[in-house]
Amino acid sequence: MNDECANSVRETADGGYIAAGYVNSDGVGNYDFILKKLDLYGIEEWSRTYGGGLNDVAYSVVQTADGGYIIAGGAETVTDSGQVYIVKTGADGAVEWERTYGGPDWDVARSIRQTADGGYIVAGYSDSTALSSIRVLRLDADGDSIWERTYGGVDFDRAYAVEETADGGFIVAGATEFFSTGCSQMCLLKLYSNGDEEWTKRYATGDRNEARDIMNVATNGTMQDFAVAGFAEWDASGSSGILVKGLDGDGTELWAGPVGPGSYCRAYSIDRTGDGGYILTGYQWSDDYDSRNILLVKVDGRGTTIWTREFNGLANGPDEAYEVRATSDGGYIIAGKAWFEDTKNNMAIIKTDGYGEISGVREGIE
Repeated sequence: MNDECANSVRETADGGYIAAGYVNSDGVGNYDFILKKLDLYGIEEWSRTYGGGLNDVAYSVVQTADGGYIIAGGAETVTDSGQVYIVKTGADGAVEWERTYGGPDWDVARSIRQTADGGYIVAGYSDSTALSSIRVLRLDADGDSIWERTYGGVDFDRAYAVEETADGGFIVAGATEFFSTGCSQMCLLKLYSNGDEEWTKRYATGDRNEARDIMNVATNGTMQDFAVAGFAEWDASGSSGILVKGLDGDGTELWAGPVGPGSYCRAYSIDRTGDGGYILTGYQWSDDYDSRNILLVKVDGRGTTIWTREFNGLANGPDEAYEVRATSDGGYIIAGKAWFEDTKNNMAIIKTDGYGEISGVREGIE
């Protein structure tokens, strides 16, 4: 059995799903990008792998306007560094073009979106020996660079999510870790369309904070609000909880609060629901703290918890979810990994109804 993980999933125009992540193709060697197309019921229609001879991990996938897919992640190089690696495919997963971007250090893309003009916006980070900077790339439809920028770098800065905004700019979510204290804060970066910085805001709750996902919540024509999700560690014990915040277009906090089942849980993804609330996913430590369960949390429009659900793998292991998206039938689709046997991760794709009850499931989840 191969070692697999799904980092990203989206509903496709035909009512099925596309999932991307990584696979250890030969069971003993390095990792490749993997792209899987599933039908409405979660049955695999096809699967493709991409990459070179070293470790390649995909973190984000979206369906493009032409019916194909764009995948972003990182590719290890022979010089013990890494580059942003992006693959554009057709509707059948066949490669149309693939590009790498980056310098001599470790560069990784964590999020990609197609922009209104048919190009792409990409966010991630670039690591050197002493620091890390947020890295954002603006690409045209063929993958050629329009502009590339880095932000921060005085401390340890990383980006995990990016979205285009109603004004034609971009919002980037991530974290800043301060070398002087070892503490970290949620970091949001608002950019103009040309990549110039409009504003940067940081938010702290407890000792360590990270923003892992952000979404636009349009209020009217040109106004823009945001909802951001992540987690905070409260103290040196490592106790962590989910954070969700509502922000206006200037980054001013409108509402906030910890949500979910309590301590020792994290959120990695957020999406808007049809009733004006939000759905979040991540993981929750089990009662004995020896394993983790996939966690799904529904909150209202002010971040108050409505319900939580947990999903367990077939073995006692570190089950985690990395992306959730609301689906056209009012339910949710979740991507992650589940412990299957021994030391193998299994790609986990879970389809639930609007109440978080499983209506479709692939291997590794019960």
